[in-house]
Amino acid sequence: MNIEDLVRNSVATVPYYRDRYASGTHELSALQPLEKATITASDLAFVSDRYNASDLLLSESSGTSGEPIRMRHTRHEESMSAMSFWRGRRWHGVSSTSAPSCRFYGFTRQASGVGYAHDPIHVSGSTMQFSWFDLSAKSFLEYYDAMLSHEPEWFQASPSVMGRFASFLSERRLAPPPSLRLIELTGEVEQQNDRDAIRAAFPGVGVANSYAAREVWSIAYECPEGSLHVSEDNVHLELVDTRQSSSDSREGTVMVTNKHFAAMPFLRYLLADRVIARPDQCLCGRPGQLIRMVSGRQSEFVDAADGSQVHAHFFHYVMMRINLIWPLAVRRFQVIQKGRDLDILIEPGSAWDEEVPDRVHRLVAERFEQDVNVSVGEVSPEKNGKFRTVVRL
Repeated sequence: MNIEDLVRNSVATVPYYRDRYASGTHELSALQPLEKATITASDLAFVSDRYNASDLLLSESSGTSGEPIRMRHTRHEESMSAMSFWRGRRWHGVSSTSAPSCRFYGFTRQASGVGYAHDPIHVSGSTMQFSWFDLSAKSFLEYYDAMLSHEPEWFQASPSVMGRFASFLSERRLAPPPSLRLIELTGEVEQQNDRDAIRAAFPGVGVANSYAAREVWSIAYECPEGSLHVSEDNVHLELVDTRQSSSDSREGTVMVTNKHFAAMPFLRYLLADRVIARPDQCLCGRPGQLIRMVSGRQSEFVDAADGSQVHAHFFHYVMMRINLIWPLAVRRFQVIQKGRDLDILIEPGSAWDEEVPDRVHRLVAERFEQDVNVSVGEVSPEKNGKFRTVVRL
């Protein structure tokens, strides 16, 4: 459905939009940005009068930032939206929806309130799933053996979990299955050391960032040339709160509208992610808008003693400098802010050096005047398996 028809139908049949815009314009740009809290406060107000809510497919977002969003779609809508994911996968040689695959999974919150996290290895159809609640060396070896027997064509995981698994394989010189064509990274902003570890452990295998949100599905997909192409067949993407990141590029907060979800439309849905809109064309020759993810989320800022806020990318830069001195010394890290004080937890990589904590402290102290403590240990994921860069206590 084109955007004009989607807006017109939404204003005519969806209570939330009808109550606010029935007498006004039907232009998408005239609608106010939609925030998550507005949906969770009254999700049924977003269901079109043309559908019975109980007849629609019900799903929920992960709820990583609080209360999950309950979403309702028709089977046809979901089939149409899923095509964007498969378009991107075909770029990397995976064309069949029934192709064997592997993925890391955590507790999945279902609409019924029932999830699964009981089996370290779980098979559903052609997909073999490995639990990211057990990332021990023993389990990694079991996952590896199961992966070889399953012969997947593609593997989906968050960058941090896949990076950990890749490091395990490299340290033990375990070769990937010859059948593997694509590793799809999704669910969080990746750190460069995870991408490097994955490429080292899976030589010759395509690695692609799938930028998506459960509320709108595919937003952009990375081509073999390394560019992130907006899924214009699935979403209409806008940037708000923009600023010039260079002479010809804009950075902004993502606001997105799914073009297929008419039964429960989220028009101009505001995400916390920030991206840079690239003005150039990709070497792959595919048309359309290109974007580049900004490290961290919009909310990931750290308060400095002088009252200013520093983007979390500062700490990514510090760790990048450390890994230039001692390659793969830092596997991942987390910044914990208590009031103004900073605790930086570093998880050692395969090339750890005892000088790393002192060097990190000195680099951070160049920008932050408050107390900075650097410790060494394992960075734990959230309950949904995602790793947060900044935690405020």
